[in-house]
Amino acid sequence: MMGYFVFFVFLAIFAFASVKWGTFLISDVIAGGILVIFFTYYHFRDYFDKGEILVLMINLIMYVLVFISSIFIYFDKENEKRTYWIFPVLAFVCLMMVEKMTLNFDEGFLGMYVPVALAFFPMYFLKYYLKYIREVV
Repeated sequence: MMGYFVFFVFLAIFAFASVKWGTFLISDVIAGGILVIFFTYYHFRDYFDKGEILVLMINLIMYVLVFISSIFIYFDKENEKRTYWIFPVLAFVCLMMVEKMTLNFDEGFLGMYVPVALAFFPMYFLKYYLKYIREVV
């Protein structure tokens, strides 16, 4: 449990530094990759072997694909109030369905989907808030 606290503190400091320096694109990929590795390892910490390394690689690939689907928000210079948040959500759901159909992994929800969602969506919604919602308020 202490490990989760440490990584949430790391994420908060990393997000603050990213906002301060304005380097969201690269920092989100790096922070998300580190968090995917941590959350996957933390789930399989008692029996981490070669099979779980394959799950870790699939999680990293899934994270990169979901991140690519969210690239629209990073290059929106006009700050048009579009619903860009729907693209990553749909991509995540589609990737979940594809993984469920191809892998049929018993611990797929807690071992694959939750780590990717915890690594991607908090940083993405922070960026969405800072770019679109905070301007209105």
